[in-house]
Amino acid sequence: MLRQAHHSYSQAMEERGSVLARRSLLIIGVLMALAGLYIVVQPVDANDFQGTTGVVWSDFQNANPEPAAYLEREGRLLGVSFAFLGIVAAGMSATVLRRNDRSAWIVAWFLPLTLASAAAVFFGGDGAMLGAFYAVAALTAGTLVAIGTRTAS
Repeated sequence: MLRQAHHSYSQAMEERGSVLARRSLLIIGVLMALAGLYIVVQPVDANDFQGTTGVVWSDFQNANPEPAAYLEREGRLLGVSFAFLGIVAAGMSATVLRRNDRSAWIVAWFLPLTLASAAAVFFGGDGAMLGAFYAVAALTAGTLVAIGTRTAS
């Protein structure tokens, strides 16, 4: 009787951990999608550009229109990629991960691995602050996916 009660309690706690992980990943996915959309519609940050390069953005645009257009396009493409990753993560959390299938949780490892690779890219350049953000996001998502993978059936 006691053994059965312990097993029921353990099973309930595992289900609770899986639900918490899934809901947290859903929130992270929605926030990533919103951040990506913000990047898409936000123009280039002139102060950041000047701080990094020492050149005023408007002067750079006037002197080099093609490279400036390329940088704007690349920034928007980064935003689209980030939004897409967030939509996929939120969609997985809202649908596939609800079944608590171990293979779905294993596929969910794409999120922390992608965030970790973004952290590595930004730490490699001048973006230490952005790299730290991605590193924390990768660790958080990795922890949540590990909880979900461990408790999946």
